Amino acid sequence: MAGMYEKDLLIKKQEVGDSIFNIDSSKTPITRLIKTAKKPKQELSEWTVETYPDDGYQGTMDGKDRAGAGDYDKTDREKVQAYAQLQESPGWLVSTKANATETVENDAKEKAYQARKDGERHALQIEKAILSDMDTRTEGGGLPSRIRGAFSWLQSGAQANLPTPAMFRPAAAAVFTDALSGFTATAFEAMLAAMEDQINQSVNLTMPCGSALKRLMSLWLERDVSADATNKVIASYNMSKTDKRLLQVCNRFEFDSGIVTNMTSHHLLTDANGAKTDYSTRSALLMDLSMWDKGYLIPPTHRSFPDLGGGPRGDHLTYFILRCRNARGQGMIKTNS
Repeated sequence: MAGMYEKDLLIKKQEVGDSIFNIDSSKTPITRLIKTAKKPKQELSEWTVETYPDDGYQGTMDGKDRAGAGDYDKTDREKVQAYAQLQESPGWLVSTKANATETVENDAKEKAYQARKDGERHALQIEKAILSDMDTRTEGGGLPSRIRGAFSWLQSGAQANLPTPAMFRPAAAAVFTDALSGFTATAFEAMLAAMEDQINQSVNLTMPCGSALKRLMSLWLERDVSADATNKVIASYNMSKTDKRLLQVCNRFEFDSGIVTNMTSHHLLTDANGAKTDYSTRSALLMDLSMWDKGYLIPPTHRSFPDLGGGPRGDHLTYFILRCRNARGQGMIKTNS
């Protein structure tokens, strides 16, 4: 376990700025946006999904009898499953001398500061797990159980473990995996049309996306690069001479097939160590948040451990699951180029 010792404190209390500068974002918007359901009863969660077939509507003869058992239909249901994941934080330790020393960034005891920062890092662990493409699995063979990340939930092909039934996965045309340069407003509209066709209604989606993809979509305001060879201009820059500012950002896209609200996420498709990958800035999820929830067998909890002489110590622990109740009518962009 990593520890904080007095010798590691970079700046002791003196006449300098009383602040610490952290370049990492501690925001976890997707974890907050996904609703929390009631506590699961066990590690394996199971639920049923169903869809309705097309039925005729051109009338029935008066006095017609049912022909028998074969003259009745039923609504088919299938089962979806996923495992929960136990996740502990990196943990914190503060030596006796460090806890007694005031520093420029913290007027309180170092113990409280380190515990709070460990909690923020733990929240980011959960956010990154939710925004990953890891597959769900049970514990065994020296490996821990895992949730199914959102990118795994929204793939159109079968997952390796406890695959989502084919009828309840996103349409193949709702998943974009080509180079980002080919992702145009026309391509986006085609994806939404595929989602609309799958559920027979227009969609209303939330889209956490990487910064490069977000910038590309805002540039659609300037010109439609897929319209013709001249790249016809469809909107001018929004400029304010008085305020000396230039606005070129778009967070809401409305098409005949539906509405998408996008936002920048800096934690998409990180690697196993939580670091960004080439996918992180270029990819996105297209989520119907009404179909998502998370559950806590153990909610985010701080644990304190005995001080064996080296100083106070502790960590944070969460036992949680991410569930996409029905992935139809959703999609994703997953590209690293």
